[in-house]
Formats: sequence, C-alpha cells, structure tokens
Amino acid sequence: MGRLGRPAGVDAEVDVRGLEHEAAMARVFGALGRLRPGRSMLLIHDLRPTLLYPRLEAEGLRHATDEPCAGLVRVVISRPAPRRSRGRER
Repeated sequence: MGRLGRPAGVDAEVDVRGLEHEAAMARVFGALGRLRPGRSMLLIHDLRPTLLYPRLEAEGLRHATDEPCAGLVRVVISRPAPRRSRGRER
C-alpha cells in the first residue's frame, strides 16, 4: 500500500480510530452497504480488526491490511465486480 496517504484506486475512506467497537462496526458496515461492485474503500483503524475479516470474506469482499506505523492500521476493502460470462450460449 505504500505511503500514509490514500492508496491508489480507493474510492472512500472510513476512519474509526478511537471509536467503541459497536460504533466502529456500524460505520464500517454502513460504508460497505454503499460500496458498489468494482470499488474499494480504505478503513483506518488503530488495531487489526481480526473479527471483521471473516465477515468480509463471508460477503465475498476482498481485503488487504498494512500497518505503516504503530497504532495505525489500514485495510483496503474491495467489492469485486461481477464476472462476465466468457462462454457463448447455445
């Protein structure tokens, strides 16, 4: 992911540092509900959201995490675009 700024290709940013768990998750899932296929968002947190990863995966979302410095965790969450059929119908 590179530097501390927003990674390339990220459409939205959600900063939940300092929020209580319930408020943080409400903000994250609210933003995910608006995330369109083929788009990504950046989650900024102060710790690795390990309980979030299985929920993202269950919804078919991709994620990549980095920790550029102590107390700063960035998670890029992507909703894959629908796959186009490559075969021909008969």
